[in-house]
Amino acid sequence: MNDKEGRKWLLQKLYDRGFKYIFHSGGLGGYIATKQQPETLDNHTYIAGSFERIDVLSDLIPDFNEPNYLDIGKYLGIVDWSKIPVDTPIIADTACGMRRRYFAKYDGGKVWYFCNGMTSWSSKLGMITDINPCKVRLAGGNDEN
Repeated sequence: MNDKEGRKWLLQKLYDRGFKYIFHSGGLGGYIATKQQPETLDNHTYIAGSFERIDVLSDLIPDFNEPNYLDIGKYLGIVDWSKIPVDTPIIADTACGMRRRYFAKYDGGKVWYFCNGMTSWSSKLGMITDINPCKVRLAGGNDEN
């Protein structure tokens, strides 16, 4: 396992245990893992809820992907489908191969999308289908072929 794989493994374990963010706190004197998104005020980052110190891991933590903290889910590419807006372009791995589709909803642990490339505006009632979240990703980037 190389450093990048090890970092992803560690962050996935933290994420699975409910820790979603990491930030450095000058007031607490170290790195903090937390379940709630930190707030920034006057260029200082704060957390209102519970947290765990993880100073011993500081050399393993990647660069922050937000102004003052690391969003672990974002770093790992984990999508919170419950927060995705309707009609967001997605790529679905269907029985017919990879297809460009539009997100309809997230319900029952499944991602639902509009059939035949339709959107909420063009789709008829009931013209949606579901797929396991591991078989769908947000569209965009260089790998959209």
